[in-house]
Amino acid sequence: ASVLLKGVPTVIASPTGERLVSCAGTPVLAAAGSGDLLSGISGTLLAQIGDAHTAGACAAWVHGRAAEIAGRGYVRGVTFASLDLALRRVWNEPLRVSEPPVLAELPAVGER
Repeated sequence: ASVLLKGVPTVIASPTGERLVSCAGTPVLAAAGSGDLLSGISGTLLAQIGDAHTAGACAAWVHGRAAEIAGRGYVRGVTFASLDLALRRVWNEPLRVSEPPVLAELPAVGER
């Protein structure tokens, strides 16, 4: 299991103490149903790849990127339908980075 702390940024922590931080997303995700959508994306990816930490990190980025697309021009939350349409675009966008889209890797607990 891994723990995903939804927010901007989103923190994903593994049982081994590894933590990843995703900077994708905007405050428009503070809307009813947004966390349910993130859970669904995470569960789907977990079923496909079998690694909870990687699935959580990928789900956080995809969910956040969809919010960036759907939330252009909005200050408050967006509808589930808007996020759903944006998700379709995100899945088809080519990644323009050579590394995973992660803001930072934090040291494990007890490391300096």
